[in-house]
Amino acid sequence: MMTTGMRAASLAMAVLLTATIANAQTYPNRPITLVMPVAAGGPNDTAGRVVAQRLSQILGQSIVIENRAGAGGTIANAAAARATPDGYTLLFATAGTYVQSAALYKNLSYDIDRDFIAVSQVLVQPLVMSTSLGTPANLKDFVAYGKANPGKLNYGSAGHATSGHLTGLLFSKVAGIDAVHVPFRAASAVSTALMQNEVQYFFDTAFTAKPHVDAGRLRVLGVAGDRRSNALPDVPTFSEAGYPGFTAQTWAGIVVPAGTPRAIVDRLHAASKETVAAKEVQAAFAKFDTRGVGNSPAEFSALIAEEFKKWKNLAAEFNITVE
Repeated sequence: MMTTGMRAASLAMAVLLTATIANAQTYPNRPITLVMPVAAGGPNDTAGRVVAQRLSQILGQSIVIENRAGAGGTIANAAAARATPDGYTLLFATAGTYVQSAALYKNLSYDIDRDFIAVSQVLVQPLVMSTSLGTPANLKDFVAYGKANPGKLNYGSAGHATSGHLTGLLFSKVAGIDAVHVPFRAASAVSTALMQNEVQYFFDTAFTAKPHVDAGRLRVLGVAGDRRSNALPDVPTFSEAGYPGFTAQTWAGIVVPAGTPRAIVDRLHAASKETVAAKEVQAAFAKFDTRGVGNSPAEFSALIAEEFKKWKNLAAEFNITVE
């Protein structure tokens, strides 16, 4: 027999379910906030604004960009994790600020597996290996030189525990070379050092590397993605060059706080998929050698889990952490 307390609990659950269904059916009926884990003006922010503009048109509501840069993206992630799970707070999750930060930072107030739901990956952009002109001109000879001269190759990055640092470290492991990491304060400083042969290689985007390649100031020996770069079509992928175990790509997607109703997640996924298929979005992405994705929540979730495991294991192996 159902007790009074059980009836009350059952009634409360029914009311909550009814309200949730009603909210999902009318969603969205007010402005949405897209939390951006980077400062305004950078490539990730630019891509996020392209997505937000088209997504806003599809959903029929304005999307407000809220830049919360700092601490490798963990400030933005923590804020989004605390938000009400009603579909009105979205997080623009990137490979570096979402997965790599979770793999490296200690004592985070959130857990990307527990506190978020993946909606859809919206873009992917492979990294490329830029090298100085004072080194061998193809990947096979470059690696041979590194093996014959342990400790004489330096690779640059925009700082400790950044994507460039981790990618350079992963390449050293896969290629079997002993290279020295040299951190800088910004990617532009690394490019300058590379052109002066102060460092010998650096992982960056093809979009950033191309002007220097065209001007004859540096080379690109490999693309760390599943296909060649449209910006540098003559450069082989690492898989084509004999290193199928090496991939490193920047990517971004939309996640929402855990507890967001499934109907709203599905609505956002459908809108995200339609967004990246739009011609104007594809054209904007193409300018940065970026490809739209629009995969399912399950597919995006699987990518996040795979990437987290890869970078977490690498960080543990080489004892890389951020306090």
